[in-house]
Amino acid sequence: MDLGEFDSIVIGAGAAGLAAAAVLGEAGQSVLLLEARARLGGRLFPVEVPGSPVAVELGAEFVHGDAADTRAWLRRGGLSILDTLEEHWTLENGELGQPDGNFAEIAALMQRVPAAGADLSLLEFLDRPEQAELKSEARARILGMVAGFDAADPARISARAVASEWQAGGAAISSSGRPQGGYRSLLDLLAGALDPEKVALRLRTVVKRVVWRASAVAIEAECLGQRLHARSRHAVITLPLGVLQAPTGAPGAVEFEPPLRSKRTALGKLASGPVVKVVLQFRTALWETLRGGRYAGAAFFHAPGVSFPTFWTALPHHAPLLVAWAGGAHAERLATLTEPELIARALQDAAHLFPDADLGRAWVGAWTHDWQRDAYARGAYSYVLTGGEDANRALAEPVERTLYFAGEATDDSGGATTVSGALASGRRAAQRLLAEER
Repeated sequence: MDLGEFDSIVIGAGAAGLAAAAVLGEAGQSVLLLEARARLGGRLFPVEVPGSPVAVELGAEFVHGDAADTRAWLRRGGLSILDTLEEHWTLENGELGQPDGNFAEIAALMQRVPAAGADLSLLEFLDRPEQAELKSEARARILGMVAGFDAADPARISARAVASEWQAGGAAISSSGRPQGGYRSLLDLLAGALDPEKVALRLRTVVKRVVWRASAVAIEAECLGQRLHARSRHAVITLPLGVLQAPTGAPGAVEFEPPLRSKRTALGKLASGPVVKVVLQFRTALWETLRGGRYAGAAFFHAPGVSFPTFWTALPHHAPLLVAWAGGAHAERLATLTEPELIARALQDAAHLFPDADLGRAWVGAWTHDWQRDAYARGAYSYVLTGGEDANRALAEPVERTLYFAGEATDDSGGATTVSGALASGRRAAQRLLAEER
């Protein structure tokens, strides 16, 4: 089936693709927006729960730091960002407490990451002789933050990239908020910005092949077993990093003809971190009443040494939902478990936090998503490998004013790994396409 010819084709209807399509459509271009899934959002994945004041967010959930593009989109709908109330509790010696987070020591240490010379992995940096006096608690905190927030391998992630991210107020150390109405509200705003006269959206449409030359793109795709074809002068590629890195023939992989040789170095200097997320639903938010309401204001619980080392609540909403989170090596160790086994493990780990509560009897349901098993994501979000300082910028560079690239892994302004970075990248790719077409 021939879908016709368009000014631009946007591949992927996640945050980046939706933002790009909106800008192109507003500029008067005819746009074909293709999405492999049966839904919009990509790694935004809100699930409505009857009777719950909040949706279950199986993908992105928080807003970190400045997040200018996220805030701008929410303002268009008269919405804001809600503070999550950053109260953390950590399990130590069988008791939940609020120990010093060693943030002053960590901040001072990261300022010592060398800005020049050969880049080191974070683990190599921490193992240098001059870090010998680093407190074991601070070292464990750094490694835990990198695994939990960056979903990264400390032996592979660039120490310089970590230092730059944290000094710029990255996800691991910035305050967290939630979009008012959850990420469903943002998706509704993005979808509502698509001019139906200019933007043709097709869901369940899996792009298989992109054949291109200067100012000419041909797309081969499948939708429910039917082969589809479309043509355009330009394409905006918003495929996740893991999909761009996938070998030919792998589930979810897209073939480019000719291959993207100019992107090989950048793709080799970035990695897509694994994340497993389990959302547990209970009859009540029972942790709010334990120990005389001691944890009523708790936003995050940390349980070092278990499979899911981080849990969080739905604050500022008082909902009976508890999220279990495993990133990096923790997620990799869960890779062989089935969904029922993941849920059982999350409940078991939560019981370490709340031994006074009968979680098994209070539990009523769960949702889970393993992003590295997801063929259209192949990982949760990106991180920079040792020696890859310019990789995000290089990945974003257009090819022959024909292929433009967006997605969180292409953002080099400090928003990589975030929804705001994805939104910004989609906007910038579309604006550059329009500017270079003139």
